Amino acid sequence: YKVVWHRHLFLWLIFLNYYLIVLFFSAERLKFALIFILIATIVSKTKAKIIFYLTALFTHVQTILLLTPYLTKIFIKSQLSLFKKILIFFATSLVGLGVFLSLRTHIESKFLAYTSIGEDSSNLMGVLKTLIFVVLTSITTKKIDPLIAGLPLIIASFILGGERISVLAFFLYLGYVIYYKRKMDIIMVIVMFYFVFTGYKFLNNILIYGTGYLE
Repeated sequence: YKVVWHRHLFLWLIFLNYYLIVLFFSAERLKFALIFILIATIVSKTKAKIIFYLTALFTHVQTILLLTPYLTKIFIKSQLSLFKKILIFFATSLVGLGVFLSLRTHIESKFLAYTSIGEDSSNLMGVLKTLIFVVLTSITTKKIDPLIAGLPLIIASFILGGERISVLAFFLYLGYVIYYKRKMDIIMVIVMFYFVFTGYKFLNNILIYGTGYLE
């Protein structure tokens, strides 16, 4: 983030943001998975990156929706020979298959639970949020990458429930815009203030009703 005065405003808007508050009070596994992804992007050693990415994947399977497009792009643009790329592809596929088989029961139970919720208004709103975040990211950055990275999120939001996936879509939006523009634009300022207000309502519901989510 550029060293400008609104960098401090950005930090406050993040801290008071609805999605960060949700991570504080619920979504325990997703919270740690995102922390591991953040650490993986910071460390410089390749082996350390792989360890943290795999840890994030085992912590919360839904992070594969964020990791797959990102890592695929890095892999394609790498300077490795075609033979090494093929070997890495098959090795990664075997690891992915192993992860799925080891977590198969958990994945199936979660899938059945999420898909049985039904398309109520809150779920449809979550799907709309995911779609808006992905499209807004692409428009703001003027890049096609966010659409490619966000497509799995949009599809998953229809299947698994939009409100859960919209958390990932928000951080996708945040990460891409800050990475490419190095600062907030006016659209992000509006978005952030909206979710600060949403976060206030969420906390208020917890204090009054004991839960942030009201039917």
